Amino acid sequence: MFDQEGHCYGWLYGWIWTEINNPTFQWYATSLQSFFLPHFVGMGLPVFILEIAVGFSLLTDTSVPLVGGLLGTALQINLLLGNYSVPGEWFWTYPLLIVSHLALLMGRAGRVFGVDALLAPRFAGREEHAGVIERLLLHAV
Repeated sequence: MFDQEGHCYGWLYGWIWTEINNPTFQWYATSLQSFFLPHFVGMGLPVFILEIAVGFSLLTDTSVPLVGGLLGTALQINLLLGNYSVPGEWFWTYPLLIVSHLALLMGRAGRVFGVDALLAPRFAGREEHAGVIERLLLHAV
């Protein structure tokens, strides 16, 4: 797949064009075409890093509510907005993926095993004397 300047990109570039040509919301297709595609290289790397962060969080049980839950939910909502109206896509899978990440956000799944299970006892019982950073960390594990 080649863009207008002749740069070669893989399947993601073509898929973004598929989302633009089959918009769920016109404002989303416009933002993809006017912002994401012109900055494709610069935007692709941060999205890739965020997706790796969600996977790492879920594999190691590190900051599961914050990274696996909240960030995962945001990434799935982005997929829902882009792919809902694409022909041949299973539109019903995206709400199910969002619900699974919300369950991780609300259920504090990382506190059973993994890194969050090691960090949570350190913050327990210190809420009344905790500073802003400690309170944020308490909700992140």
